[in-house]
Amino acid sequence: MGSLPLALLGDLLDHADLAGRAASIARAREDLVGVFEPRDFTVHTADAPWVLVQAPGLRESLAPHGVLVRDCTSLGLAGTTRVAVPDAAGLERLAAALDNAGMAAPAGSAGNGASAATLPDRGGRNPAEPVERSLR
Repeated sequence: MGSLPLALLGDLLDHADLAGRAASIARAREDLVGVFEPRDFTVHTADAPWVLVQAPGLRESLAPHGVLVRDCTSLGLAGTTRVAVPDAAGLERLAAALDNAGMAAPAGSAGNGASAATLPDRGGRNPAEPVERSLR
């Protein structure tokens, strides 16, 4: 960051509704989990603007439908995809892409729910651990 943004940071933070923003992200994250859980995906959440979905090939299945997600293999989490919390239109687009990719919710499925639990050790980092700690 340059000196001008740093000089303005204090004033900007005085006017920011950080608690409201965090609550908004939490609600949107719950909505995102609600798209995946009826489709029987294993979803891991944390206090972040994204979720981790255990689904090998999810990135490749969604890309042709215009939905880009982050494959986490390079982070030591093979078979896991990071999905950012979208706005309402993005959430609808994701649900449609899952349906079009043949990942529609099974009839009568209640889903498996979200979990704050960690993924099994795969020689990589714990996805619930902040990246800064894992790089030390």
